[in-house]
Amino acid sequence: MRILYLQHVDWNWIPQRPHFLAAELSRLGHDLHVFHLRAWRRSGLVDQDSGIELPVAPTGVRCLPRWSRPVVRQGDAALVRRLGRTARALRPDVVWVTHPRLEPLVRELTGVPVVYDCMDLAPDMAGADHRYVRDLEARLAARANTRIASSPRIADELSRRYPAAAGSYLVRNACRADFAWPALAASDARPDAPDGPVRLLFFGTIGPWLDMELLAALATAPGVRLKIIGPVRTALPPEVGPCVSGAMPQLELLEMASTWSDVLLLPFRSDDFAESVDPVKLYEYVGLDRPILAPPLRVLQPAGPFLSYYRSVPQALAAVRAGVDATPGDRSARQAFVADNTWSARAREVDALLAKGFDR
Repeated sequence: MRILYLQHVDWNWIPQRPHFLAAELSRLGHDLHVFHLRAWRRSGLVDQDSGIELPVAPTGVRCLPRWSRPVVRQGDAALVRRLGRTARALRPDVVWVTHPRLEPLVRELTGVPVVYDCMDLAPDMAGADHRYVRDLEARLAARANTRIASSPRIADELSRRYPAAAGSYLVRNACRADFAWPALAASDARPDAPDGPVRLLFFGTIGPWLDMELLAALATAPGVRLKIIGPVRTALPPEVGPCVSGAMPQLELLEMASTWSDVLLLPFRSDDFAESVDPVKLYEYVGLDRPILAPPLRVLQPAGPFLSYYRSVPQALAAVRAGVDATPGDRSARQAFVADNTWSARAREVDALLAKGFDR
């Protein structure tokens, strides 16, 4: 099947759901042609040796920030004009879309089935552009033949916001097999309890969805060394800043996490927005064979047997100190969990949906 794959995440950004699904669908034999929006702000991009390759190189499109301003609307119109002819010439069997921002281009492709892979509550993340993105998503949801949600909360929200549109299928996030398996396979992967500070690690984008009060407390806690790896997208408490390193290639991150960390942290705020995000790092953490500390969010329940929950900052501090001596769960159970939750497994779920065809 020839798939015109429109993704809003820069191909050179830290690999995310769109990158992995594109690569795995290509491995299943689909003819993928990826168009991605090149990030206006290039900080946080890394030179990837990620092993994510496609037979046809992705096409990057430069666009402007601040979507709702008139000049940017004109830029979007120019983008559509530039890409519309190219996209139609490909004669795709289906158009895959990862964000409402790409809806104007979808309008140019009449008569082609559309899959909307919703990985975020995009209007809720758009700030001042909320109304603009909401209107784009309403049109995209109405046009889509198939809607895919990455979390139960997103599936529920799509049904609530657009009840007349097609139903949503749940296809969760996952981990890459080569990220998780080396740590699980290594007999000496789990370090002995340290004589010095407990080494606490979080990696991922650092945004307002993180519990900054918790991170500030951990950054200054006696007997704890906090390390945070990833691009910064929000203001940080002064205590947290010195703990933050920039983004690094994923396979380098694997090596560092496998050898440096004693406890892994999911420091999310307990709110509706956090419930909408099925974090990729949840699956990666399980594969790293370490104790994992997390708030009691429903979206994290698939990995429940491998998590230690905290409900307050004092509970988290106590759990960090206890976590070094806690078993992170049976290794064979972790191996089974990882095997069931790789991106190749998710691509097979998507492939089955595509094979059903499209009714409208």
